Amino acid sequence: MQAYLRHRKTLSSRHGPLFLSESHRNASHPLALVSWSKIVQKLALGAGLPQFTTHTPRHLRLTHMARAHMDLHQIALDTGHTSVQTTMLYIHLSGVELTEAVNRSLAGFEQWIEMMLLETRP
Repeated sequence: MQAYLRHRKTLSSRHGPLFLSESHRNASHPLALVSWSKIVQKLALGAGLPQFTTHTPRHLRLTHMARAHMDLHQIALDTGHTSVQTTMLYIHLSGVELTEAVNRSLAGFEQWIEMMLLETRP
């Protein structure tokens, strides 16, 4: 990484995106997403990890958040998902872990409903 950071300074001294293109057509511009995906794919294959993609770290982060007992609604909010179902696509838990996470999430929601109902009583 240190070697790349030194090299990056030769491409551009401006602050901004970390990885810059070295092509003649787009010199010192941010790497295109397609280019970044190809680079990660090549590195993953070289490391013997053919299933690793640019999206893998996102899946891992959300799974770790769920395993740390973070509320599923909070994880969805943190990731910008409008639906907990979308968040669930990213989380890779065992059946037992998933059941526990859903139960914890629903318990928090039920407590919130109960609190709201108590506030509205005369």
